[in-house]
Amino acid sequence: MKKLLFFALLMLLSAQIFGQEFAFGVTKNDKGEILAGATVTEKGTNNSTLTNTDGTFKLKMTSSKEIVVSMAGYEKTTVKVNPDGSVPDIILEKAMPRVAFGVKAGAEYCITAFESDIEDNYSYFSRTTDVDFQNTVGVNAGLYMDLNFGRTFSFELGLQLYKKTLEADSIKLQCYDLNIPIAVCKWRMGKRKHYFMTWGPSLDVLFFESENEADIMNEMTKTQVGVSLYYSTGYEFKSGFGFRLNARGGVSSDDILHYSFGGALTYRF
Repeated sequence: MKKLLFFALLMLLSAQIFGQEFAFGVTKNDKGEILAGATVTEKGTNNSTLTNTDGTFKLKMTSSKEIVVSMAGYEKTTVKVNPDGSVPDIILEKAMPRVAFGVKAGAEYCITAFESDIEDNYSYFSRTTDVDFQNTVGVNAGLYMDLNFGRTFSFELGLQLYKKTLEADSIKLQCYDLNIPIAVCKWRMGKRKHYFMTWGPSLDVLFFESENEADIMNEMTKTQVGVSLYYSTGYEFKSGFGFRLNARGGVSSDDILHYSFGGALTYRF
């Protein structure tokens, strides 16, 4: 009987000791700056405390082994508590704004084909089948606006200009392509949501300019309107810089087919 009472008392004492365990640590932002006034809550309970002016905290735990740290303007994060009660330095990242703006610039490998009649000063070329112009490297630059719905899904609207040189036989053209993504879906991946995929339809305004006095005739006009499909994937760093790989294909009002793939550097404000 005495042994049973002893073990019961020992278990009760152990429960009390466990119930009085503390979690302690320090909270900072992604720049390494101390965060005072952040809320530290034992996961699954209403048991919470605030970080001190030096970013430290000490929270009396009950049953959970995880804490949730939150602060206005920052993303909420969940951290495991070590057996000794210590918590690794907690880093809170700034919450993504609802609307963000960015710029992009890069180069793309371009392929263009079309049916057309083209005349220059010396000879007449009758194009009755698709003509594959020499593949060229074009440049692109643009602006984009990111409309966020949480950290995973958003819409990206943009305006970008592509410039490429087209060559076939003795014909050399400069093509300027103003590309306007209508509603491009962006999906963020990974633990920190830095990886992304974005895709959707876009509107194109194509302008052709001859470099060797060839006249653009008949089916092919100097300015055309078309549509294209756009796909991009990439990575955005914490600093705002990033990069992306692009693939795009479309057709104009006069059956000019254009494809391109390449990359661009980006900066997100």
